[in-house]
Amino acid sequence: MQTTSTMTADEIRSKFAEIISNFESKLEVVDHGIINDYPIGVGSLGKCKLQVESSDAHCIWRTVMSTTDEHGRWCEAKKSTAFTGYGFVVTGELVKSEFEWLSITLNGIDFLTATGESRHYFERPFSEGFVRTRDSRVSTGNGVREFKADAPEVVEAWKAYLVGLNTVAKSLQAMKQSAPTMPTMQAMTARETQLWDWTKSNGGHYSKPVPVLEGMGMDALRAMFPDGEANELNFVLFSTSGVHGSYVTIEDSETTGLDEVTFVIVQPRVVAMRYGNVVPKSPEDYAYLKKLRQTSWDAMSKIGKQKESFNG
Repeated sequence: MQTTSTMTADEIRSKFAEIISNFESKLEVVDHGIINDYPIGVGSLGKCKLQVESSDAHCIWRTVMSTTDEHGRWCEAKKSTAFTGYGFVVTGELVKSEFEWLSITLNGIDFLTATGESRHYFERPFSEGFVRTRDSRVSTGNGVREFKADAPEVVEAWKAYLVGLNTVAKSLQAMKQSAPTMPTMQAMTARETQLWDWTKSNGGHYSKPVPVLEGMGMDALRAMFPDGEANELNFVLFSTSGVHGSYVTIEDSETTGLDEVTFVIVQPRVVAMRYGNVVPKSPEDYAYLKKLRQTSWDAMSKIGKQKESFNG
């Protein structure tokens, strides 16, 4: 049976150029990722660490996952069987949880979650998992079988596909080597380096407050709280004044249409803060800030409260 392709070589090259552009702007490649509030049993939450073991020389890799127990101690890591290809731990706009694995194999490019789910990002466009690039003869118990090479356009597409997979892998490897050290409490994206002045932070846990870059307040808030929903791990205080502004409220700014509003993002679990000023410019901006303020108040009111028992 001859292998067919749903894409031409040029279409495949164009697709991989798009993939690399998306990954470079919307993903961050990390050495490991820690998912907080991960289910570790009935009614229990802990942490889950994702890592990768790989051998570039043999082009194989496997997932490594470990969780904490009910006492907060790390359990022995669980490792998958080996995959042929490349694997990375990633975070950013393209992942659905805090961190996921990104798999690159001959079957395509896939995201893998800690809970065992997978989703295709780019599926192999060929009807079979291989392409015969030339005629061949194979000896069998029933004699010699001859196999014809696949169509020239399919062979060309296959070669473009292999080059594309390797190019994506090299791009991700370069991203991993150049990745900055940032807090892992909130899933970070590559765009964060355009919003926050990390040169004024120690980075990681127990860090110095990080200021937003000038004029990027609204962008920074929307990047971290895209739906205006705060939680107990990440919430915002508005009209904080301090060294970076005034006590102007969101309503004051809405009335004048001129004043900027100060804010402080608090991340209690990692003892970290970010701060800055935001200048709302539309009714949608004001509605977003009010929602974020209200959900932040709601989140703060839950901190330190005794959680409901799952045992009735």
